[in-house]
Amino acid sequence: MSDFNFIPHHCSPKRKDYNVVSTDMEGMRIKTRLKSSLPMREWELEFRIQNKTERDALLSHYDSQYGTLTPFNWTSIPTYISSETSIYVRYKIYSEELIVQNVWTIQIELMEAL
Repeated sequence: MSDFNFIPHHCSPKRKDYNVVSTDMEGMRIKTRLKSSLPMREWELEFRIQNKTERDALLSHYDSQYGTLTPFNWTSIPTYISSETSIYVRYKIYSEELIVQNVWTIQIELMEAL
């Protein structure tokens, strides 16, 4: 497991969702149960104007975690997001866009691994 210590150009929290399980019951009723009292937190990270070497470093970290399979520690958390030193997260989405030759913009969404 390797830590995620890349510093993004922009980071924003997404809406917090609670881990709720709902089941359809007889008589059109829905039974709900809270699986965890902690909300599931998510963040959007944007890396702008990345050259091929920087893009390959981000992509190799994504590949080493087998995409969304393996959780890891996010250690480069901006102070305006949280004062925690690390958060245990996994990838939700990794997307990249080629701007011009060898210049990339990379969008990553991380979700907390509860």
